[in-house]
Amino acid sequence: MLTLPGFVPPSQPCVEPPPHDALSDGIDSSGDASSLAEGADQLDSIALLALPVQGPGSEPGSPRLAAVTVPPSPTSMQQGASAPCSPSQQQLASTGGAGAKWGVDETNERWQDVQQKLRLQKLAQELRFESSREHPGIREFVRPHELSSQANNWDRQLDNVTLKVEKSQKQAKSLGHRAELSQDDLRVIFPIVQRLQWTKWSKLEMFWHALSRARPSQVMYKNMASPTKRDRCWLHCLYMAVVLLLSSGMLLQAAPGVTEDVTALDRAVWTLVAEVVTMPWDSQAVILALFADVVARFLCFLCKVLFFTCRLPTSQPPLDNDEARKDQLKVWHELAITGVWVCATGAIVAPAITVLMCAVSPQPRASSVARVFVMSLCLSHWVYPLCSAVFTTAALTIASQSGVIDGLLSACPVIMDFLSVGVQTPQFLAWRVQRICSELDTMRRVYHQETSGMHVTPS
Repeated sequence: MLTLPGFVPPSQPCVEPPPHDALSDGIDSSGDASSLAEGADQLDSIALLALPVQGPGSEPGSPRLAAVTVPPSPTSMQQGASAPCSPSQQQLASTGGAGAKWGVDETNERWQDVQQKLRLQKLAQELRFESSREHPGIREFVRPHELSSQANNWDRQLDNVTLKVEKSQKQAKSLGHRAELSQDDLRVIFPIVQRLQWTKWSKLEMFWHALSRARPSQVMYKNMASPTKRDRCWLHCLYMAVVLLLSSGMLLQAAPGVTEDVTALDRAVWTLVAEVVTMPWDSQAVILALFADVVARFLCFLCKVLFFTCRLPTSQPPLDNDEARKDQLKVWHELAITGVWVCATGAIVAPAITVLMCAVSPQPRASSVARVFVMSLCLSHWVYPLCSAVFTTAALTIASQSGVIDGLLSACPVIMDFLSVGVQTPQFLAWRVQRICSELDTMRRVYHQETSGMHVTPS
């Protein structure tokens, strides 16, 4: 049987072999070739194909030798015709050979599968770029060859895109954020000047810090080196005591709009409290409240300068050796202790004198004293801080947009002095003060100003 290269014939159906008599009748005992050919012609083609291929050293039904044709001998034909069918051959013969196709090339089938997959990939690629073809303005997806030049610089490209996004966002922020450098390494070397950190704040944040700086009750808790929190607390107590003492000046005149012929034991406490509001108002109370606030602020400022200011005179050069510095620190410490005793004495004596004077005066006059004291507290804790905060916010906002009031900031640098904002530790405060001094010295060198005999202070 002839076979094609690479062809593996399927299993042949099993057909009942012809009876031995049919073969014996066609083949004589002499083994003539013509008789054998005549006997083979009498067999059906299916029966011939169903015969197992046998040869020397081969087993019946071996799939490896199925494609090899061996000339059968009469004896082998008789043995093959009389051999029983295997179960697989019987099952294939029962199905009529429908399970396998004859003459099918597996290589061709695999090649057709590859072509089908390529067609599916082409269809998927067309679906992927369908939107870009429908809308010519939209760029197609990035091809792999377009990334060949950027494969090694992908991190740099990503950083550039991030910087562009941050830069666009900074344009809508305040001056400090717009002027700040974009790169981190350069921002560390050239940061925003410490004294100009307020340029990064919004207007509301600027107003709040200015209000906190102007309120006496909040100044006590600021993280500043000098005066200390204890000294600032005693200064505030002295301020309150002086205001209360000066408010007792209302005892020198009669209470307006009420009679003073009353019995103190017959009047309740809430009646006295109500008289602070219900009594008729006059201009003398407002004037005295303003006067008490100004005098109290002046006395507190005088005590601060005399006892709690750790500053060398401008005419004295800086100290060179450690012993002189220690002696100077001891002098400042003794002055601070003296100032604490002065403030504590005034904070105790002034209220005692006020209570004694109110006790020997008609009762309605004490309500006038309380009214003046409350008005002074409102002026010092709300009216003045609010006005100062509004003015500071307006001045700094204008300064961040134009140079109209640069002369005012140069003459009064305390307007932009927010030294204690953001301070959490003494180390950070010391670093900020040193940084401000070095930046101030650098700016003076830039503008060619004389610095000899000048003492640099952060405020």
